[in-house]
Amino acid sequence: MDDLHEVYEQLNGPLYGRHAPASERIIWHSTSDSDAKTKKMNNFMSQVDLEQVGQYAVEKYCGFGRGAVAFNMNFPVLQAGGFAQFLWAPLEIIRKSDDDRLIDIVSTYDPTRQFVVMYLLPSADRLTVDIWTTTLLCTFPPFIVAQIKAASIEHERSDKLSSKRR
Repeated sequence: MDDLHEVYEQLNGPLYGRHAPASERIIWHSTSDSDAKTKKMNNFMSQVDLEQVGQYAVEKYCGFGRGAVAFNMNFPVLQAGGFAQFLWAPLEIIRKSDDDRLIDIVSTYDPTRQFVVMYLLPSADRLTVDIWTTTLLCTFPPFIVAQIKAASIEHERSDKLSSKRR
């Protein structure tokens, strides 16, 4: 699938739509459930290069602030020029979901030691989405941690300026 727009579009309604409350649009699952959808998610997850995902998460955090790597499980991991193409869901966008649990997960992870991955399976009618999240613990080299901490300071400074302007 080379149409990244379609990957996003399938997630738009169920995650951010106003046709129903978040509790009806977003269906939470545990990665340890034994139902067919969770088995599909675990199979999908086993095909993901988590080292690459972690590098991507750090890059996006440093550039844009808090967020989560997202996978639309209706599509394989996209490839471009030999590199996987991931989706980044910034915290500002996550907040539009109105899902307190998801907002809390993305708001509270420690970017110097963790990153968040969302596995999303939108329904055929695009009204609901099944979701699994994992917060992965990792050990970054000290120079990466320093970059993350510097980015955190910049993001905090930017957030304070934005809130003063409101």
